[in-house]
Amino acid sequence: MACNQYLKSIVLLDVEGTTTPLNFVHGILFPYAERNMESFLNSMPRGQEVSGCISDLEAFRKENKMDSGENLLNFIRKCMKQDLKIGPLKTLQGLIWERGYRSGELKGEVYDDVPGAMKRWTSSGKKIYIYSSGSVLAQKMIYRYSSGGDLSRFITGYFDTSAGPKKESSSYSRISHMIGVDSGNMSFLTDSPEELRAANQAGFHAIRVDRDGTMVEGKENEDIVHDFRELC
Repeated sequence: MACNQYLKSIVLLDVEGTTTPLNFVHGILFPYAERNMESFLNSMPRGQEVSGCISDLEAFRKENKMDSGENLLNFIRKCMKQDLKIGPLKTLQGLIWERGYRSGELKGEVYDDVPGAMKRWTSSGKKIYIYSSGSVLAQKMIYRYSSGGDLSRFITGYFDTSAGPKKESSSYSRISHMIGVDSGNMSFLTDSPEELRAANQAGFHAIRVDRDGTMVEGKENEDIVHDFRELC
């Protein structure tokens, strides 16, 4: 397959539905974290990171007037079931997944075209960054222990929701500023129309990833690809 669309010098990638099958996160990672959350909380030394996450979750519960009567574990499980985009929850999940990756129980799933594309893009001088609602640690583990080998060597940096919500244009402007590159020199790839719209508004070259070929034609100057081999 010959590439027919050109990427900018900076390539920002979404994870779910873009580099990684949707079912991997919701069908494998989330259930794994839920199954292991209790043993993790019971066995993990309450270091600064874990204790900070627990304190932040309790503060979130109080601030949002959520049920204060249920125990912490049930509260965390409820948050996971609702897939709430809460930083401390994502951190706890990432720590659990890190254990799973290091033990060999987990392996990050990526589409077959991803390893070759990352190698090709970086060989041509492009820099790759990841932007996901999952924690930076969780992102690193997916690519370091991926089904396509250690892909972390191709990735320059990672961003999570500490950079801002993925559906808000200000988040992309912030990432552009943090990297130190004008947004016009950055491509963003995702399967989410809302994220593409936000990236477009921030001046990014937005590319919509349609892995299963079910999307309608692009809107708001969005390009569409079905496979990373289409991209130079």
